[in-house]
Amino acid sequence: MTITRQKAETYRVALAGGLIGPGEVVAWARETISATGTTDPALHALSVAAHLSVGNLLHLLNQVEGPCDTQKVLRTLFGAMHRQLRADHAKTPEFTRILERLAATGFCPDAAAEVRMWAFNDLLLAAQQGTFGTPDGVREELESFLRNYAPFAEP
Repeated sequence: MTITRQKAETYRVALAGGLIGPGEVVAWARETISATGTTDPALHALSVAAHLSVGNLLHLLNQVEGPCDTQKVLRTLFGAMHRQLRADHAKTPEFTRILERLAATGFCPDAAAEVRMWAFNDLLLAAQQGTFGTPDGVREELESFLRNYAPFAEP
């Protein structure tokens, strides 16, 4: 059940950050039940929860049973963000805001990362206003940050 809890937490943070939509959560729950035969009540509730609000889905994802390694969740999310950012540079503002929200909730790999997660959005705003740096420079720094904290991200 540990892997299921791990994925539930990854989906919870990704949904809260806007990286995925409710349909992806419901589909994952259905696939997981089908593949594992789990009787986890929260997972079963998620599998039929297409009509629920994002807040209710987040609550159910948090209720999936088992332990969770936060560092693995962050590496998975940062890897996904890195791949998406490389494919679409326009995601830079969205991802700087997501990192800021994660930092605000204390969901950071370490203290050094937390400082940078807080800073990216401000750096981007300053660059967009012509005050300091360039948007491309911030995007490159963001890509580097995500790559360094996601060992499975594309090189």
